[in-house]
Amino acid sequence: MQNKSTFFSVAAVLICCSFLIMPASASVMGTLAIGSGPNTVSVGVTSITWNGQFQVSGTTDLTYDDPSQSLPIGSDGNLVNLTTSTPLPVNDFMTFTAAPDLAFDLMGIGPGSSNTTCTGLALFASCSVFAGSPFVLTQESTGTEIDLAAFGTATDNTSDVSAWFGQFSTTITSLKGFNGVITPADIQSFFQSNPTGLITSPYSGTFIATFTAIPEPSSLLMSLIGGSLILFAMSRRQSKNR
Repeated sequence: MQNKSTFFSVAAVLICCSFLIMPASASVMGTLAIGSGPNTVSVGVTSITWNGQFQVSGTTDLTYDDPSQSLPIGSDGNLVNLTTSTPLPVNDFMTFTAAPDLAFDLMGIGPGSSNTTCTGLALFASCSVFAGSPFVLTQESTGTEIDLAAFGTATDNTSDVSAWFGQFSTTITSLKGFNGVITPADIQSFFQSNPTGLITSPYSGTFIATFTAIPEPSSLLMSLIGGSLILFAMSRRQSKNR
C-alpha cells in the first residue's frame, strides 16, 4: 500500500523535528518492520491477543547498543497481550529473541476515529466501532483495513532512551456471517451482535525509533498524537487521489 510508505517516510521527519535532539552515537534508532507471515492477532471489544511470535521483516534497519548491532532480519519477537484494564505503561511490550537487551515499552495506543457511523462509508473513509476504540477501520477496495497506532520508549543495555511510534495493520477480507467485500459496517455489526466475539487475522507493523531526551509524558503524548493525525490525513488524501 503506497499510502503506508508515505505515512512512515514523513513520520520519520516529523518525529525527528519534534524532538530536535539526535546525537551521532544514538542508541535504538531506525525502522522496525514486522512481516505479515504466520503471526496472527485476535481482536475483541476488550482485548488484543497476539498469537505466537512475530517475525522481523526485510525493511528493518534498526540498530542498538550505540549502534554496534543491527536487529537480524527474519528473527523472532514477542508482544504482550492487552486488555481494556491493562495499566500503562507496559514494560517490555515488544521484545526480541536475537536481542535480549532490546525492549520496546508501550506508553499508549490510538487514537481511534471520532466517527462511529460505519455504515455507508466511501472508499478510503474511516470510522471506529465505538467511541473510545483505538482501532481505525478504513474502507478499501478489497476489504477493511484496521490500523492500531502505538507509541512508547525503547531501551537497550546503554543508558540512552529512544522514542518510537508506528502502527499495526491488518486487512479483513472475510468474516463469518458476511459475504462480499467486508466493510467497516460489517465489522461494527459483528461486534454489536457478538460482544465477546473475536476477529483473528495476520498482521503487519512498521515502527520508527529515534533517540531523544524524553520530555514529560503529556508532551510526548500530544506530539505523537498530533503527528499521527497529520500523517493519517495526508496518507488518506493521497489514497483518494490515486
